[in-house]
This record gives sequence, C-alpha cells and structure tokens, in this order.
Amino acid sequence: MKGKEFLEIACPFFKKDPSKYSECLKRHRLKKIEEVKEHLWQQHRIPFYCPICKRDFPTARGRDRHIVDRICAIQEVFPFEGVSDDQRRQLFRNRKGLGLNKQWFQLWKLLLPGKAAPSSPFIKPKDGLEVVMFREFWSFHGESLIAKSVKQADLKSWDRRAEERDLASLYTEVLRNVIDRIVNKLDITWKTSKLPPSGSG
Repeated sequence: MKGKEFLEIACPFFKKDPSKYSECLKRHRLKKIEEVKEHLWQQHRIPFYCPICKRDFPTARGRDRHIVDRICAIQEVFPFEGVSDDQRRQLFRNRKGLGLNKQWFQLWKLLLPGKAAPSSPFIKPKDGLEVVMFREFWSFHGESLIAKSVKQADLKSWDRRAEERDLASLYTEVLRNVIDRIVNKLDITWKTSKLPPSGSG
C-alpha cells in the first residue's frame, strides 16, 4: 500500500487537542473536506445555551423558556467549544475553487481563531497514523482474516444462517477494540507532550 492511501483528514478540534477529542480519530474516517464539515456540524455543534448564565439545554424550547423566566445570573466565562449556528453558515459555504488544504485551514481560522495552526490538515505520525494504517489494512484484509480464524476454530455451534451477520459484527468489534488500544497508548504521549518541561513554573 502506498503512502497516499494512508491520507485521512484530521478534525480541527482533534488537531488542537488529540487527547480531549480522541473519538474523532477513533470513530470517524474523514477522506473528503465535505466529510470534515459534516463531522464538525454533527459532532461538534454547540448545544442550545442561555446567553446569560451559559447553562446548556437539550432543546431550543427549553432554553427559550429558561430565558423568559429570567431566573439566572450572568456568567462571563463561555464554557463551550464547537460550531455555532452562525459558523454553520460559513462552514457549508461553497468554496469549490479552493483546494482541500486551503479549505481546511479556513475551517481552522473560523473555529479556532487566534490558535496557531498545525502544519498539515492530515493525520500524521504524532497524531495517530497507526490508527489510519490499521483501518486501511483491516478494510482490505479484515473480513478474510476473521473468516479464516472462524474456520480454523472449527466452531461446531456456528449458525450458518447468521454467519454473515456474525462475521460483520466480529469484524467491527475487532476493529473498534484494536483502535481503542492504539489510541489508549497514544493518549499517554499526547498528554505528556502537553505537560510543561520539568523545572518550569
């Protein structure tokens, strides 16, 4: 497999804080800028919140009822990080004339203004390239490896009618478990890299 096959685009929030946003790497395979935008809106949407006390609500109606009641105190700190309704309009603006890199860095500026941008929008070795590589390997070889293992185990109780469903379930479970293990190991590195140098105040 050549290097280009391993290219997956990173979620900007994952690039900013891999440990906090590790689910973006574990559960979402982003190959196109459109998939990144959809991921951002689906997974990082800011909840409905009171602009006064910053309490979040599951529905807009609940939030509006709370605001009308006027029973809260002003809270200056904004506790949410994600995509607002205003940013959503810019997020999905048609930018077909721009390449993937330029579009991704525009997303970074939109969502994380003032934060130093990474050198690349792609998953790199320090970000968890092992996950990308395993996903690629598993997409090519996983099904045959699972089928071979089941055949070698010679399971007498194997239900042939449910075989396809069971193999698919096993395929997904192994994929998730291996990725979880890789990310758990990577998380130690990510957290360590955020620590100040020893001896610093």
